[in-house]
Amino acid sequence: MHLSRRSLLALGVSVFLGACSGFDGEDQPTATTEYDPIPRPPLSDAVEYTGTTNPFTLGVAAGDPGPHRVVIWTRLAPVPGAPGGGLDGRSFILTWEVALDEEFSEVTFSGATVAEAGAAHSVHVDVAELEPAVSFWYRFRCGSHTSPVGRMATLPLHTLAETYTLADTSCPINQAQAAVLYRDIAGNPVDLLVFHGDYVDIGTDDNDLERIRALYTSARTSTEVQAAHASCAWLLGGLGPDGVSDAAARAWWEHMPVRLPPPEPGEPFPTYRNCSVGSLLDLIALQPRVDGSGRSLLGREQERWLLRGPGRTNAIWHAVSFRGDASIGERAEKLLLSRPIDNIVLLGATAADETAPLWWQHIVTPGRWTTASRFVDSSTGAITVSDEVTERIARSGDAS
Repeated sequence: MHLSRRSLLALGVSVFLGACSGFDGEDQPTATTEYDPIPRPPLSDAVEYTGTTNPFTLGVAAGDPGPHRVVIWTRLAPVPGAPGGGLDGRSFILTWEVALDEEFSEVTFSGATVAEAGAAHSVHVDVAELEPAVSFWYRFRCGSHTSPVGRMATLPLHTLAETYTLADTSCPINQAQAAVLYRDIAGNPVDLLVFHGDYVDIGTDDNDLERIRALYTSARTSTEVQAAHASCAWLLGGLGPDGVSDAAARAWWEHMPVRLPPPEPGEPFPTYRNCSVGSLLDLIALQPRVDGSGRSLLGREQERWLLRGPGRTNAIWHAVSFRGDASIGERAEKLLLSRPIDNIVLLGATAADETAPLWWQHIVTPGRWTTASRFVDSSTGAITVSDEVTERIARSGDAS
């Protein structure tokens, strides 16, 4: 497909602004304060990409799903290892498509957006007006090039889903384990993957934006990482400690499919939020911080948010995603129980080692929550599923 610049400008006004209008709050993951939708750069400030090198070397991703919308992401980098991904200081026009089938014979939404140079040519499109509880496929086009195809699913709205498949994992301890983890996720897709942690290890004092961007770029070139992201939508459970540098926060936002505005230099960047899977499940993603003694804490603001915001009492299950000490999950559970809220499941990620599960698969029904742990054999790289399956039974009355 080739569109003239005039056609692209018209497409951006008529379709993109309609599909990505402001969100209504009820369907969306929430942060500690109200924020505007993801900024939309004007198409008039961008040019068409005329390069012959494929710019989609970092793949695609989807995240922060709601009943009617999902964020889709990509980043242009024709030469990933070069400064700026091999692009100059110009911004470029992209088009995007969402379809009901992998062959895109039935495109339901499309539009145009801009990969801004100031955002490392990353793109966050908040695709709206989607049908609840439906699987979609998405892709991007830039110049004569087409991105890989990704799959995503919207969440149920109000209704009680009979079965929902969920998985959670954290950052692997080494590259070999990472390759096995992401390959296994791609081969066993679920409705939603909850990811605690980050791809890269960044010190709190590291404020070199270009160096940190290069770390994310290197991680994103992994074919296993790309396949895992393309297999389902992700909920990324917080940007590690809230004391990370401005550069680390900026680079994280540029490389993640999140419905958050870009971080402002010198300002806090809260990433904790929640989403609801109909009346079946509330999912809460926390963002612990680390105090001077090395302890993980939630902090007063996040605790107040837990007490007043997430965890609708009419949902049967309430899952809490966190990374850090087990005390974080215990504190969150105590706060939620005080509301009162029942049927709490902790999806916690503490320090990983070679004996810990690589990731967890959950099958959630109104009456039962079943968890299977998946391990990797460090000597062979083979995946094994634990014979011991954890089952939780919903309290009677809540599952009716």
